[in-house]
Amino acid sequence: LTAGSAAKPYDGNALTQDEVTVSGDGFAAGEGAVYEVTGSRTLPGSSANTFTYSLTEGTKAENYNITAAEGTLTVTNRSALYEITVRGADGSAKYNGREQAAEGLQNTTFDIGGHSYTVSGLTARGAGTHADTYPVTVSGTPVVRDSDGNDVTAQFSVLVEPGTLEILPREISFTSADAQKEYDGTPLNTLDQPNQGITVGGEGFADGDGADFTVTGSQQLAGSSANTFGYTLDPGTKEGNYRIRTEEGTLTVLNRSARYSITMEALSGEQLYDGHEHSLSGLKSQRFTVGGAVYTVSGMSAEGHGIDAGTYPVAVIGTPVVLDAAGNDVSAQFRVETRGGELVIRKRSIVLRSGDAA
Repeated sequence: LTAGSAAKPYDGNALTQDEVTVSGDGFAAGEGAVYEVTGSRTLPGSSANTFTYSLTEGTKAENYNITAAEGTLTVTNRSALYEITVRGADGSAKYNGREQAAEGLQNTTFDIGGHSYTVSGLTARGAGTHADTYPVTVSGTPVVRDSDGNDVTAQFSVLVEPGTLEILPREISFTSADAQKEYDGTPLNTLDQPNQGITVGGEGFADGDGADFTVTGSQQLAGSSANTFGYTLDPGTKEGNYRIRTEEGTLTVLNRSARYSITMEALSGEQLYDGHEHSLSGLKSQRFTVGGAVYTVSGMSAEGHGIDAGTYPVAVIGTPVVLDAAGNDVSAQFRVETRGGELVIRKRSIVLRSGDAA
C-alpha cells in the first residue's frame, strides 16, 4: 500500500494527496481496505504523506503480507514572491510652534488567497514643526507570519512606502477697530488704543510668534473711511505657518450736533466830515482758533458809506465759507454770526470869531 507523493510552491494552503496505490499481488476479489491519509504540508519543506488503513469486513490480515509505504509531500519556496506594501501612518495637525509627529503603520495585516498574514519588525515616524508636508518613513526588517505564527517571510516581497504628516497653517485674522466721534478738527484714529486697535482673532498666534501693526487709517472731516493698517511679522514668525485674513474697521466723523459758533464783526471807525463821501470796509478778523485748530472764513465782506456827519452802519454781507488749515470746507460744523460796525463821521469844529476894533 503506497500513499501518493505531491509537490507545489507555497500558497498558504495545506498540500495533501489522498490517493493510496495498491500494488504487489493486490487484494483478492471482494476484499480490500479503507484508508485514512493524514499527511499534510503547508510550510516549505518535505514531510511523509502518512496514512492508516483498516481491512474491510471479510478481509483477513493473515492472508496478506502488507507493506505500507508513505509518499512525500514537498512545498517549495515561491519563485514569484507575494508582494505586500506596508505604508507609514498618515497624520494631520495644526501648526502650534512646536515639533509634532506621526508614528505607526497604516497596515500590518494582509489577506492573500484567503489567508491572513501579519508583518512585524517595522516602525515608522515622521516629524516637523512648520506648516508643510513631511514623510513618515518606514524602517526596520520585516518579518511575515501566518495566522499560526509561522515565519513565512521568505515567501514575500515586502515593499515600504512613507506616510504623510501634514502640518496645516494656523487660521488667524487681523481686524482694525471701528471708531466714531463728532467733528472737532482733529483726526480720528485708533493709535491710542491697545495694539493700535488691532484685534488678533481666529486661532491666534502660536507661542513665541507675533506681529507689529502700523495703523494708517485716519478721518478728520465728516464722513467715513476704512481704518487701514499694515503688519510686519516678528523675526522667526513665518508667514507660511499662517493663513492670514485682514479686515478693516470703519472710522466715522459725524457732523457736530452743537456747531461751533464764530462771529464775523465789521470794522468800526471815525472820519471827519469833509463834504465828500466817506466809506469804511473790512472785517476785524477772518481767522479763528477753535479747539487748537485754525479756521479761515471767506465769502463775507463789510462796508459802510456816509457823507454828512452822523453814524452809519457797516453791515456784514455774503455767504460764509469756513475752511480749515488744509483748505477743506468745514462750513457745516460752524454757525457763523455777524456783528455790524459803525462808521462815525464827526462834525467839523468851526470857531467863528468877530474882529476886534478900536
